[in-house]
Amino acid sequence: MRIDDPPVVSSTLSNIASLRPATRLCIAALAVFASSSPGCSSHCDVCKVDNGNGDFFPAGDHEPVSKPGKHVLEIVETRRIVPGPDLPESIEPMFSNNNLDVVRFDGRTFLAFRTAPSHYASADTRIVVVSSTDEKSWVEETTFQVGRDLREPRFLPVAGKLFLYVTELGVDDDDFQPGGIKVSERAAGGKFNALRPLFTDGRLLWRTFVHDGKSYATWYTGGEQIYRPIVLLSRDKLNGFLELLLPTPLFEGSVKVHLGTTDDGVTFNPVASPMHVGGASETAVAFDPSGNGYAVMRTELPEPGGHAGSNVCRAEASDLSKWSCRHDTRKFDSPFMFEHDGEIYLVARRNLAQNGEFAPDPITTVADYVLAQAKYSCSRKRCAVWRFDKEHQAIDFVMDLPSRGDTCFPSVIPGERPDEVVIYDYSAPLNDTEEQRWCEAQDDVTHIYRHQIRFVPNDGAHAQRGAFEPALAGGGRSCAR
Repeated sequence: MRIDDPPVVSSTLSNIASLRPATRLCIAALAVFASSSPGCSSHCDVCKVDNGNGDFFPAGDHEPVSKPGKHVLEIVETRRIVPGPDLPESIEPMFSNNNLDVVRFDGRTFLAFRTAPSHYASADTRIVVVSSTDEKSWVEETTFQVGRDLREPRFLPVAGKLFLYVTELGVDDDDFQPGGIKVSERAAGGKFNALRPLFTDGRLLWRTFVHDGKSYATWYTGGEQIYRPIVLLSRDKLNGFLELLLPTPLFEGSVKVHLGTTDDGVTFNPVASPMHVGGASETAVAFDPSGNGYAVMRTELPEPGGHAGSNVCRAEASDLSKWSCRHDTRKFDSPFMFEHDGEIYLVARRNLAQNGEFAPDPITTVADYVLAQAKYSCSRKRCAVWRFDKEHQAIDFVMDLPSRGDTCFPSVIPGERPDEVVIYDYSAPLNDTEEQRWCEAQDDVTHIYRHQIRFVPNDGAHAQRGAFEPALAGGGRSCAR
C-alpha cells in the first residue's frame, strides 16, 4: 500500500486558529458536569473530566475483528487530492476541506468539495467543483459562494444532464439554520449554471445514486430535532442547564426518511415515503443484482424506546416501499453504500472508543443524550469499509481506510478495472504524528484523499488488513497554523 501525502505549507491556513468557535457541545457537556463556566476555551475541555481512573472520556483504540466476505480488500494506493499540486492555481483550499461527492459523467470524473475556515458554519464557505480525465490533473468547473454555509454537495446524472445539489445552512455555528436545497445543472459538454432554490420545505438531501438506469435520492425532514437540546443550551443556558439537571425526557424522534426517484432532476417521486419514521437521518441505500434493497440509517436522535446508533434495513425487490430494520449500537456517520459482485458494502465513520459503540445503553433523557454526544466527540475516529451480512441483517467490519482525526464523508466510483473501486473521503493529514480526538481534529486541518481499492478472491492466500495504524503513514505536520 502506497500513501502519497506530501507536507503542505500554506499561508492561507496559517492564521485560522482565531476563527474557531466555542461550540455547542462544550457548553452542554461542561454544564452537565459543572466543571467550568459556559465560556470555554475549547470544546474538548470536557474530555479532561475523569472518574479517578482517567478514562471517563477515553480516546479509544478499539480494533474490531475483520470479517471479509468472498473478497479480501486491498488498498493499492492512497493519494491526497485537496490540497494538491494538480489542482488549478485559481483554487485556494482553506483550512477545512471535507464534504464531498464524486461521479463519472461525460467522459470525465467530477469532484465537488466544501472548503471553509473550519468544520463549522461560515459565510466564507465555498463549494468547489473540478473535473479530470485521469483523476490526476484537474480543471475548475465552477465555484459557489453565497454568503452562508454550504454543505453536502451531491451529484446526480439524469437524462443526459449532471445535477449538483447543495444544502444551504446559516452562519451561526451555535444554531441549526437550514436554508433549503439549491441545485445547479450541467448539460453534456456544457457548464454548470448558477445555484437556484429547489426545496424550501426543510428537507435535507443525503444520498443520490443511479441504479439500473434510474436516478434515486434519499432525504429526511425534521432534522432540526436532532440537536435541539444542544441548541437550547446555546440559546438559553439556564433552561438548558435545568433540562440537564432534571431527568427531562428526551423528545423521541419524529424525523422522516424518504426514498424517491426523479426523471428530470427537480421532481422526486416517492418510492418509500416515508421510508422510516423515528430518529434516523443520514441514510444510504444500495441494491443487489436481484433488485433487493439494503440501507443503513444513522440514528443520532434516539428511536422510540431509546435506541441510538444506526438502523440496518432491507426491502424486497417486489416492494421497496416496505423496509424492515434492526438496531445497531454503532453510529455509522456519513454512510455510503455500494454493490460489488453481489455483495453490499458500506463506507462510514468508525468510533475507536466504547468498543466502537455510540450508545450502548438506551438514551431516554436530555442528560443521557448530551453525555453520549460528549463521549463520542472525545473519541478518535477512522473511515472504514464494512460489509452487509445479508443472512443476519448485520454490518461486519472489513477494514479501515488510511484515516484519522476528523474523517469520512465518502463517495465511491468504479475503478478502471472491474475488480476495483475508487473511494474518495476526507481526513486529518495522514502524515501527522499526532493522534487527535475527534473534537480536536474538527478544529484542525482536513484534506481530501483518493483510495484505490482492489477486490481479491478470499481463497485463504491473502490476509485482510483490518484496523489502520497511523504510524504507518510517516511523520511530519502537514501545515503551519
